[in-house]
Amino acid sequence: MLGFHGFLRVSSGYYSYHCSGYVPVYQCCFWKIFENLRDWRALTCPWMIRSITFNTTVTISEFRTVAGRAGLFAAALTDIPYCRFRTYHPADPNAKLELSCYGNGIATQWCIRSGYLTS
Repeated sequence: MLGFHGFLRVSSGYYSYHCSGYVPVYQCCFWKIFENLRDWRALTCPWMIRSITFNTTVTISEFRTVAGRAGLFAAALTDIPYCRFRTYHPADPNAKLELSCYGNGIATQWCIRSGYLTS
């Protein structure tokens, strides 16, 4: 049984999340990313996330395919060239959450961060 485990560092401490069971690791990773996007957009005030970084074998094209099938690009997620995805917070459109990735053919490093767009 494979699992996905990560730590989220925020100003008030560390939060841990774990996904295991009979769900393949790549599906768990997708759902954790989607949950993070959905939860961040549902907050009354956007949290500023310095960085959440994790590695996975999920490729960039797999993420695009699953996100497209889930309807994320039609709803709130923007696909930016060279492997970046961005969404905004409904309460403040200048507050952005960005998901970026860097692949090397074997593994993909993903980074989630948020901030305010200045331009």
